[in-house]
Amino acid sequence: MRTYLGEQVTKIKADSKDFFKLEVSNTGTLGPEFLAEWNKKAITNKEGKLTLNGTHLADVDFSAEAAAMRYYSGGSLSAEIAPLKGNLNFKAEGSAEVAFAEGRMEGKLYLPSKAGLMLYFLDLEQIKSLASGGTADTGKYDMGAIRLAIGAELKGLVGVSIAGEVSIGVAMQDVETTDVDGKKKRGKVPVIKGSRKKSNATKRLM
Repeated sequence: MRTYLGEQVTKIKADSKDFFKLEVSNTGTLGPEFLAEWNKKAITNKEGKLTLNGTHLADVDFSAEAAAMRYYSGGSLSAEIAPLKGNLNFKAEGSAEVAFAEGRMEGKLYLPSKAGLMLYFLDLEQIKSLASGGTADTGKYDMGAIRLAIGAELKGLVGVSIAGEVSIGVAMQDVETTDVDGKKKRGKVPVIKGSRKKSNATKRLM
């Protein structure tokens, strides 16, 4: 896994103008081409209506997708230069993730419909018009629409991920020095500081 993702990252070229803030990411499928095509097509979206004795009660949406051997790799490089303070810092981060198998199903129920129930206000003249069998402009006092949306989602994933971080910097630290005449005076000295977080591998099963 490390070898394959390393090959993917080395294909990305960094421009000098983006050096101080560079972010790269890459996604794809580990395996033959037909598996990548299967991942693209393994998506289903359906919608319909819920009725009872011919009466429309609600709208229903359903979606599902699945994928196998899908990977993600990403990294960032940032640099901070503060000439007045004499500070220089570089930080690099990287991560990689492979999902051997993953799937998702989602369903939504909209009551009374996906468009919602339109609300409006009627004045006295409109009420009299409707009472006498006439019509009324319901858009005159439009109060918007309301709807109840109920959703359920199921996800499953079996995979592994690795991550790492390296940072290094040069900072000017205040010190006291002794002059040639033996007097103390304030000065600055560069100090190198850095850290490296070891790559960690985690297996995930949800």
